[in-house]
Amino acid sequence: MRFVVGMVAENQHNIFDRFVKVEDEQKQYFRGTRIGLFLCQKIIQKLNGRIWVESVYGEGATFYFTIDE
Repeated sequence: MRFVVGMVAENQHNIFDRFVKVEDEQKQYFRGTRIGLFLCQKIIQKLNGRIWVESVYGEGATFYFTIDE
């Protein structure tokens, strides 16, 4: 089984939604509860912060966050 890192632009807008299932071009589904990024976003928002992703399909994804004082 071959896994491709990163995600296409169409999937990036909703990656922090609850129970989102990301699928790559080979129709491979990635395992998990699909709630982790949603919870991270909620915690960071409670701390007056922001979280976002920058990704290039085939190269990887980098997640960033800031927390305001």
